[in-house]
Amino acid sequence: MLKHQRIINRRAIEEARKEYSELSGLPTFGAPPHHVIAVGAGGPDHAYNLIQLTGPEHIRAHAGKPPKDVLFGIIATREGITVEELKSELNKMRGRE
Repeated sequence: MLKHQRIINRRAIEEARKEYSELSGLPTFGAPPHHVIAVGAGGPDHAYNLIQLTGPEHIRAHAGKPPKDVLFGIIATREGITVEELKSELNKMRGRE
């Protein structure tokens, strides 16, 4: 099976970039936003899938600490929607709904 070509939305990534972690409030020192659903797993460059973390938090997030549901909760609150709505929209974006 051929892998789909990744479409990079630099604007979404830059809009998600913050000077502080949305998890801890600590400074991020230019760390890139984290994709909660990894790019390799079809995670889109969209506000619903991007959260700003510090470098160490980003590394821990790839190990599942904190769990994705915690990160989705922060994003859902930020976006003014429920976690269920957020996950449903992400599934649509990924062609899974």
